[in-house]
Amino acid sequence: GGNEGGTGGTTPEKPEDKPVEPEKVEKEFTGAIGGDLASDETYKDLVNKETGALDFGKLEATEGEVIGSVKIETEATADNNTVISSDKADKPVIIDMAGLNLEVNAGADKVAKGIEATNGAAVTISNAGNVTITANAESGSASAIYAAGKDTTIIIDNAKSDDNLGGTVKLEAKGNASEAVLQAKDGAVVDIKGVVDITKTDGN
Repeated sequence: GGNEGGTGGTTPEKPEDKPVEPEKVEKEFTGAIGGDLASDETYKDLVNKETGALDFGKLEATEGEVIGSVKIETEATADNNTVISSDKADKPVIIDMAGLNLEVNAGADKVAKGIEATNGAAVTISNAGNVTITANAESGSASAIYAAGKDTTIIIDNAKSDDNLGGTVKLEAKGNASEAVLQAKDGAVVDIKGVVDITKTDGN
């Protein structure tokens, strides 16, 4: 009675037995995110009615695809451009990434900011994977994150947890004027829970 075949090998899987890995896609949005999301044509369907948060977990993927990341940018035609901002303490901006990666691109001629909070307002990005925030000002100042004023907060929670893979927050700014990539001034707080990677490029 010995082993038949004697090699102890397993039968190789037939290729068709393997489930097809769905493609991870990036969903792109053009349009700034501000304090009044419930009436914003671009984003209102993604707002969680109970919390008021913009919930990217509500995004629906096309069959055979999996959403891996969200890209938000604004048209770079204006002198000043900010992609995500709040300037009112009673209108916080809360964005739930639902584990997705986030890419924010701010382009402007004079002043470009990726995320901005002022006047005691709060911007919170939670459950994020990798986050890349890029600000590019052709002839002026660029900041990936800008927070100013007492009680003003910008929080990016990309920490690893049971529910979230976590990731790196990459901040990039390119401009001619000397501005910090990440600015928190006049008592404002910027709190990034995961790893941070900062790149600054001075223009021409």
